[in-house]
Amino acid sequence: MGQETVSAVNAEALGAELKAIRGDRTLHEVGQAARINAGDLSKIERGKKVINEQQLGRLLDYYEIQGGQREALVELITEDRINAWWTRYKQLIWPEFAGRLAVEALADLQEDCTAGTFTLLLQRPAYAREIIEHSWDAPSPDDLEVWLDIRQRRQQRLYDDPPLRLHSIFSEAALYSSAVPEILGDQLKHMLGAVREGRVVLQMVPFSAGRPGMLPMTLERLTCPGEGSPKFVFAETLNLQYVRESERDNQRFNRVINRIRTVALSPSDTFAKIEDRLKEIT
Repeated sequence: MGQETVSAVNAEALGAELKAIRGDRTLHEVGQAARINAGDLSKIERGKKVINEQQLGRLLDYYEIQGGQREALVELITEDRINAWWTRYKQLIWPEFAGRLAVEALADLQEDCTAGTFTLLLQRPAYAREIIEHSWDAPSPDDLEVWLDIRQRRQQRLYDDPPLRLHSIFSEAALYSSAVPEILGDQLKHMLGAVREGRVVLQMVPFSAGRPGMLPMTLERLTCPGEGSPKFVFAETLNLQYVRESERDNQRFNRVINRIRTVALSPSDTFAKIEDRLKEIT
């Protein structure tokens, strides 16, 4: 088990509230009064760092926040906590990636588009190993095993109660993303099984879609449960780090996903294409 931590959504909500309360007062002024480093306070207000109960108590004392408002703010760090299983891998997981995993732990829907491979949440060990081994910054053999463990642990979200729902769009090129029949066959069988179990919705963009169906990078959006909950958009950069995009990029994501979906096959036709490809290699 990993350590418990505040959910990413609550950390952001608390940070926004604290920033609004601070008003025109400087970070240095408030930090000095509440005995919190000004740099840490800035991260707390942006939801990038979790404040502990003692620090929050001193901060609210300084702001003279009492009653119901104080209780509501304290609840944001005492309720809705999640198991931060990734802390055991802290030697490999950088802060931005940890933030992305915290969102993933709470979200109830992931929408993604992948270019040339299948979504990470469905990758079988042998298929994932081949991808990681041939990445441009391939890890050491020891680190490779750790990354495979991390990938397998993330996939558990599809089987949690409640599960993470997944709607994934991939290009037809992914059906040819391994030259080893055993590896690709195992991967395709796993995907078909996930569809049959009702865990995922898959759509394929055929080669015939041309330029409108091309995607330069992997894009993901995670939506948290509850009406009005935030949506988090991530893009995979060249160095494989996930970058949290701003809220306005949800509109850009909508434009991209809507364009891709107009040229993608239906889920049933996609299922048939995967079956056909599996028959070709077995």
